[in-house]
Amino acid sequence: MTCCLSVFYVWLLSRVAEKDVGVQCPVEEVLQRRLQVKGPTNWIEFFSGLTQEKIKWCSSWQQRSSIIYHCRNYPNVPLIGTKGCINYNPVLAQRQLEYPIRGSPTPASLTTLLIYYKEEDATEVLRHTRNAWKSVILMKWDSRAWVVDREIPYRQLITERVKKVKLPFIQISTCLRNEEQMQNEETEEVRLLKGQIRGLKEENTYQNS
Repeated sequence: MTCCLSVFYVWLLSRVAEKDVGVQCPVEEVLQRRLQVKGPTNWIEFFSGLTQEKIKWCSSWQQRSSIIYHCRNYPNVPLIGTKGCINYNPVLAQRQLEYPIRGSPTPASLTTLLIYYKEEDATEVLRHTRNAWKSVILMKWDSRAWVVDREIPYRQLITERVKKVKLPFIQISTCLRNEEQMQNEETEEVRLLKGQIRGLKEENTYQNS
């Protein structure tokens, strides 16, 4: 995850920016915006204030093209890492390519692959994953009928997911704000002490002169 943080930061800012700066490179977009550094409280308030209207699904630098939707008999895309294998689900990102998600992705299409090399059957999974990459399926959008259940709205999936993983922003924000307030109060006390010390030094200097 550490090696992907910079990429994630660039991607995130391109999705929540208020105005389009009209560039063809996501990194250039971040540099042009000259964003200010955010602290923990700022980020919490920022995420808790996000709404559907504030999210920009498509960026000017992103061109519509065919992407890998699955590999051989995997329902999604398996990835090989330094410590194990995992997968990602392109069907969840179709809106970023300007294709609507008309329904909720099925559990079968979101089948999880997560295994560490230290596990007993890791060698077999790794071999299977390598072979799968010999047959990648490129599409502009996922045309497999069983991938999306149109009877279940996509919003319902998101709502249930948010209830499960969303942080208690209000509680955390309050705690951090109180902590920052205490730090500011301590800083103010230090400033007063420094002012008193400065005044005493000036007084001594005047008396000695």
